[in-house]
Amino acid sequence: MRTSARADEETTRRIDELAEALHGEAALVRDLRDSLVRQRGAIAAGDPDAINGSVDEIGRILLTLEQARVQRTRIVGMMAGMAPPPIERLEEILGNNVPPRLETERAALRLAAHEVAREAAINSTVIARAIETGEAFLQAIFSSAADPDPGYATSARKTIPGESFGIFCNRRA
Repeated sequence: MRTSARADEETTRRIDELAEALHGEAALVRDLRDSLVRQRGAIAAGDPDAINGSVDEIGRILLTLEQARVQRTRIVGMMAGMAPPPIERLEEILGNNVPPRLETERAALRLAAHEVAREAAINSTVIARAIETGEAFLQAIFSSAADPDPGYATSARKTIPGESFGIFCNRRA
């Protein structure tokens, strides 16, 4: 009986630990979503420093998220007593008795992940359009530089038959 109570305490502790891990991971995913929104604002404002800052911030968050995922996987593996299964298999591990707090945190993580996916898709489109616009702008600048100036077109000069035109030099020493 004593070992059963101990096992129950251990399971409860692991469930609480997993709920905290899911809560922290969901918070990181929401931070990532907010960073993507800020990045989009920086692109719209044409602020290269803010864009670079957002890229660095997103990179840091992604690294932290990977560490959080590893921690969550470790906890689930300890609960399962085997190689870490995916979080979707919690029902199998806990015998269809997933505590409400754990289910709430898992749902919050899923929701935050869907929001990040949506924001990342928007940013991808915004960045692609910004690149296209920049390329079109550069193309317009460089293509107009190659066009001859219409003020110096030879067809616009009046020529008098039989007369030649020379070079006019103004010498000053």
